[in-house]
Amino acid sequence: MATTKTTTSSTCEPPIPYEALEELSRRLGSASIKGWDECPPQIRPPHPTVKGAWFDVTAVVKVYKALSALRHTKTRRWKGKPLTPDPWQLVWVIAPVFGWKHSLVHRDKELAGTRIIRTLYVEVPRKNGKSTLSSGLALVLLCADGEWGAEVYAAATTRTQAGIVFGESKKMAQAAPLLKGKLQCLGGLIRVPRTGSIFRVLSKIADAAHGLNVSGAVIDELHVHRNRELVDAIETGTGGRDQPLIIIITTADEGEIGTIYEEKHDRAHKCAKRIIKDPTYWGVIWAADEADDPFAESTWKKCNPGYGRTVTKAYIKKEAAKAKDTPSYFPTYCRLHLNRRIRQTSRFLNIRDWDAKPNVQTIDVEALRGRECYGGLDLSATTDLTAFGLIFPYADHTTVETVTKFWLPEDDLDDRVKRDQTPYDQWAKAGWLTLTEGNVVDYSRVIDVIEWARTTFDLRSIGHDRWQAGAVVQHLALMGIEVYPIHQTYQGMSAATKELERLVKQGRFKHGGNPILRAHADAVEVMRDNADNVRPVKPDRQKSSHRVDGITANVMALDAWLRRPEKADSAWAPPTTPPDNGSSVFRPSQRLAI
Repeated sequence: MATTKTTTSSTCEPPIPYEALEELSRRLGSASIKGWDECPPQIRPPHPTVKGAWFDVTAVVKVYKALSALRHTKTRRWKGKPLTPDPWQLVWVIAPVFGWKHSLVHRDKELAGTRIIRTLYVEVPRKNGKSTLSSGLALVLLCADGEWGAEVYAAATTRTQAGIVFGESKKMAQAAPLLKGKLQCLGGLIRVPRTGSIFRVLSKIADAAHGLNVSGAVIDELHVHRNRELVDAIETGTGGRDQPLIIIITTADEGEIGTIYEEKHDRAHKCAKRIIKDPTYWGVIWAADEADDPFAESTWKKCNPGYGRTVTKAYIKKEAAKAKDTPSYFPTYCRLHLNRRIRQTSRFLNIRDWDAKPNVQTIDVEALRGRECYGGLDLSATTDLTAFGLIFPYADHTTVETVTKFWLPEDDLDDRVKRDQTPYDQWAKAGWLTLTEGNVVDYSRVIDVIEWARTTFDLRSIGHDRWQAGAVVQHLALMGIEVYPIHQTYQGMSAATKELERLVKQGRFKHGGNPILRAHADAVEVMRDNADNVRPVKPDRQKSSHRVDGITANVMALDAWLRRPEKADSAWAPPTTPPDNGSSVFRPSQRLAI
């Protein structure tokens, strides 16, 4: 079917051809699509740009009727009623996934006539029926997808969480008249004897050790997955199937960096903006914008497509009142009911300030030769990164530039990347991170860089943490570098920590877009004493994936600068008109090789 507009009066472009929308209305009744455009997703991909792509209305009707043959199993209001998809579910989720297909005469015979979309990513606030819909779709993939020997999995981080989708599917199967006597429901397994198909729970990577041949899967609450192993096992297990479908359902996370959730979430954004072209990935996200009033009903309607049906006004109103009365609940309210990525705990630095253009503008390391600078050294042994920050102040003391180096032991790097969900390997390949041989940081490599800094710039002094610093500090002192310890206490760290906050807010902390330093800036929190002194800390000391070493190093470098003697002030000032090289990013290729 072509995508030519015919007689629809909606101002919202549907994710399927207009003719298909009208055909669905004719074959399923106007109620099946009525109001489909009242709550469009904030993020949605374009129509699949695949040569010869066509839309199979009959396939969508088949899925719609299969779902309608199932029965709700929960609540007094819904129990026993048909699982008939709501218009938004039909038009924005079901129809594009099951309707868009490859050409019947595709040059690749394995793709001919198969579904184009292989991954469905649905991000929506709680209580919009995403788990119920996914449970029904899992049964469709098991029983009504024409797949012999189908393997369908309900996957989550715990067996209990995975059992939510699976358990609901099991109850639906047992309650559906058309499936009576056709399925065997055995604890954590549903079997279809006639086709040899199975549906089971998958909650840990060990469950997949024998190898998977995935035809369908539902990955529930992606935002709580602490590593990517289970998701990778499912995705890599689809290679033997003609048209596998992985369904990912989730609400927003707390804005953490480097998680599998962020990867899939960002992919949906990039597909929608056509930054990447992946017609197999269908990602739809319903969320409130930051500028929206979180307590206005118009906002509730905007980001909850099931508002007034699965999500009642009374429920959202009660949650909003709780968020107003209990400030600590506000982040949870925004995340769960408005689907906004918002921190449960407060961070010290606003990442929008950090990413502001004045802060990320290019740093020309060659142009820094001979400039006055101050260092901060945060040493480690194995787990943490070692960081060395160099602060280059302007003469007017209002702006600084920083060049920050990082080191990490190379042993067990792959395991560390998986455990921390942090791209150390990519950072190392791009030149932002130096790997040292063995399982501890080779401090001689750190000393070499400090010696390079001493001979290249006007290095006045280095502040350091006492921990692990003994031998290195002695060596630096013998080199003629002024070093002094900075107590990692409120009084010892407060002045420089507040100075960092001020500089970042004012767009006067030029970091050049260093991705490691950005990750640390996004994670760092502060603790305060009764006198409002502050010091930087990790957001959760029990989570090894969080690192703030780069921020700590720069705070100590700022401390060294703030302690400078008055006579040491530099006369250097930036040029009146900085050179415009067309880039606002400090790229690794622009750095000196050290």
